[in-house]
Amino acid sequence: MDRTHVKNILAKRLNEYMQEAEQDLKVTELNLKEKCLLRSSLACKYLRYGYEETAYKKTLTNQIEVLRENIKKKLFQQKQQGIVNQSTALDKLISIDAEKELLADPTYKKLKEALNAQEDIIRLITEIQKIIASFGYDLANCKGILQLEQI
Repeated sequence: MDRTHVKNILAKRLNEYMQEAEQDLKVTELNLKEKCLLRSSLACKYLRYGYEETAYKKTLTNQIEVLRENIKKKLFQQKQQGIVNQSTALDKLISIDAEKELLADPTYKKLKEALNAQEDIIRLITEIQKIIASFGYDLANCKGILQLEQI
């Protein structure tokens, strides 16, 4: 099947995880015993990946929040002369202006793209973990098929 239309459409890390999972979950007649023995190791491996990628997502989210606060502080300092008693209405206006400036910031755009890619990676790892959870049944079915072929 020609799949050239999707070449380079996925983020590099997401594609690497998919290829790694494809190798980890590929069962053949020759590697059936090995896969049976490695099932728990695979589960641990992808659990670790899930924790690492979730931690990285938190880092990206924190970087976005720091950027948001820095923009807010900058706007607050710029409008400080107009702030006498720091009314909440003025604070809301500054927050709105800060959000507009944040959305236009190139650093924010890069972080947001990275965060979206990170969510895809975490979703993929979660799905791989589900596959590994049922992998024992798949291996048992493979074993049963091989036994039937020998009869």
